[in-house]
Amino acid sequence: MSGLSRNRCPDNAEFSVRIAPNYANYFTDNDKRLKLVHFVIAKNSVNMVIEIGGFKVTSQNKPKLRQNARTILANKICSSPVLTDYMQKGNYFSIDVRSGFQYGEKQIGNYRFTNQSCV
Repeated sequence: MSGLSRNRCPDNAEFSVRIAPNYANYFTDNDKRLKLVHFVIAKNSVNMVIEIGGFKVTSQNKPKLRQNARTILANKICSSPVLTDYMQKGNYFSIDVRSGFQYGEKQIGNYRFTNQSCV
């Protein structure tokens, strides 16, 4: 993942703004239906919100959406040497996945990934 050093991420807003496009590209794969709408690097975490557009969350499709989101995010995080190195230093990722659909339920899931998540 370009733009992210193997050192601990600095805790400042300027760095978050500079690095956010790299995370957006990595986690959305430039898919127009996916949008990184929130990104903050805190002291020991990276916090993100990803919106998925184009469909409404229902009680019928939510379990599958939650499962798919977790699998995709785990694969992304655990396959990146830079991100796994970041977690090995005691840091974690907190990612909310939401629907970008105008009406209905928004929350799909909240996922926390630590070094133990990739074992």
